[in-house]
Amino acid sequence: MKTKEKIVLSTLVCLYLLMTISFIPGSLSGTINATIKHLMVTLPYSIGMTILAVSIIQKVVGEKLLLDRVARIYLMIGLFSEIIYAIYDYTTKGQMFVG
Repeated sequence: MKTKEKIVLSTLVCLYLLMTISFIPGSLSGTINATIKHLMVTLPYSIGMTILAVSIIQKVVGEKLLLDRVARIYLMIGLFSEIIYAIYDYTTKGQMFVG
C-alpha cells in the first residue's frame, strides 16, 4: 500500500470514528453507552451493504478485492449511513439547528 493510500484510509477511519461518537455533555460513561448503542444500530446496515457492494464488484471484476479496498468501501458506506442516520435522528427529535 502506498503512502497516499495509507493517508486516505487513515483519514476515512478517523472521520468514521468521529461521526460515530454520540457525545453526552458531562458524562463519560453516558458518552460511551450512547456510542455503543449508536454503533449497534448502524453497524449491521453498514456491514450488510458492504457485503452486497463487495460481492457485486467482485462479480463484475472477476477477482477478489484486496482487504484495504474492502475497508475503504465499508468506511464510505459507513460514512454515508452515519450522515443519513444523523439527519433522521436530528429531525425526528426536533433538534434541527436553525442558525
